[in-house]
Amino acid sequence: MNKYKLKYRPFGSIAVLIEWPQEIDNDILKNIGLFRSKIQSNLLKFVLDTVPAYNSLTVFFDT
Repeated sequence: MNKYKLKYRPFGSIAVLIEWPQEIDNDILKNIGLFRSKIQSNLLKFVLDTVPAYNSLTVFFDT
């Protein structure tokens, strides 16, 4: 499982912002990439896009 405590926040009406700890850490970047890969590999039809950032991942949904 994820070793980081994540925060999930609504981001507009069709997205969720997932936030990792606000610190500079290569392991966090790798974890965001892994999380994104798992979402994309499952080919979830209701997920339109994922947008990574330094300490977050935004997931856009087809509502």
